[in-house]
Amino acid sequence: MVDHKFSEKTEPTIDERYDFYKYFGEVISHVFQYFRHEIKWYQKNRLWMAKMDLPQFFEKTNEIIEKYIPVWKTLKTYSHGRICFHVYKMFYVLLKDPDYQELNKHDKNILLWATLLHDICKRGTPVVNGKDPVHPFKSAWATLYIFNDTFKFCNLTEQDLKEWDSIFEDAYTYNGKEIQNHHVVPRVKEFLDKKLPGKEWEIEVIWYVMLHQSVPTLRDHPHQSLLEPLESEVKKYFSKRTLKIFGILLRNDSLSYLIYGPKDKRKQYGKEIDENVEKIKKYLEENE
Repeated sequence: MVDHKFSEKTEPTIDERYDFYKYFGEVISHVFQYFRHEIKWYQKNRLWMAKMDLPQFFEKTNEIIEKYIPVWKTLKTYSHGRICFHVYKMFYVLLKDPDYQELNKHDKNILLWATLLHDICKRGTPVVNGKDPVHPFKSAWATLYIFNDTFKFCNLTEQDLKEWDSIFEDAYTYNGKEIQNHHVVPRVKEFLDKKLPGKEWEIEVIWYVMLHQSVPTLRDHPHQSLLEPLESEVKKYFSKRTLKIFGILLRNDSLSYLIYGPKDKRKQYGKEIDENVEKIKKYLEENE
């Protein structure tokens, strides 16, 4: 099995067909227009807003995404549309993040796709201690289908997709609990390396989606299922470059929930996530 690593030596050129703005540029415009003009109103009315369906405020935005990703129509029915709204908030904080702004176009593009798809299979009120324990793996499973069937980024056969389904049949339970079963991660890696040669872009997005609750982040909201042992596992799936991008995703995933929250809490959460990412970087450096 090839030990898949993403290149750090050269800056990849971005194929126009992968360009996030080609498909969803209007989504970004809608998000910024909303938060610039409505943020003060939302702050005053957030308790009332929590009781109503949020998608109506992004009706046109949702239609754009649904055109390409039909499952978005289902997603917005869960938790009064808060999952979709979380993604929109995440776009807003991500694009304002100085670390994101310093990335090259290729890496920014990857982060935008990962942001859009990271909760695509999240289903309403989470089951375990405020978390949906299996949605990252399910979202990764769906991401490959979206890339293959909708955008034609991949060219997988029906048999390939059956194999992909078979891998994930074992991915959502472990020791009788509904939780991410990390024992299937090597099988996922082997499949991607074998079936998507030269498709580093697609593979990278899938890893970010799949593992976004597999490393330590916040003390207040610990994930229920982590890569173990983290030290030996993380080097199989990340390089320094991809870990940096992954850290930006993790930070803004959490900070999006605090977009209206106190500055000291936002600072605390950002610091905790950055500290944990730095610890993981040390694992990589020690095994170079």
